[in-house]
Parts: sequence; structure tokens; C-alpha cells
Amino acid sequence: MKRFLKRFGLVLVALPIIYLLYCDSHYKQNNVSDLVFDNIEALASNETGGGMCFGSGSIDCDGVKVLYIQDAFVNNCYE
Repeated sequence: MKRFLKRFGLVLVALPIIYLLYCDSHYKQNNVSDLVFDNIEALASNETGGGMCFGSGSIDCDGVKVLYIQDAFVNNCYE
């Protein structure tokens, strides 16, 4: 009877440990989709939008100080 209780106790301790190790290794897999990478790339990209730079002033446009920037997508000028 003592031997049975020792083995049963060992199994009760070992099964949760084995299960936790399995779950830990299963969830460490990289499950990042292409959509996530596309979103990260979009956030990290340059947001100038292809606008045109005009004049000489104090606004930074691709490393050059200009008077204003004409936005390529919206008919707005930033001064």
C-alpha cells in the first residue's frame, strides 16, 4: 500500500509539471501573422506622403528647410 501511495503521489506531482512544460513550449512558438508585420512596417515608414517642398524657410522637408510643403494626396499646404 505504501508503494502504491508513493507512486500515485509521484504521478500527481509529475503530470502537472509535464503539462506545464508542454504548454510553455507550445505557446512560445512565433505566431505573428503577415498582417502584423505589414502594420509595423507601415507605422515605421516615412510619413511624408510624397509631398512637394517649395521655397526657403523653417519647415523640415527631407532634411531641407523649406517655406511650405504641398501634400500630394490632399490639396493642403503646410506653412
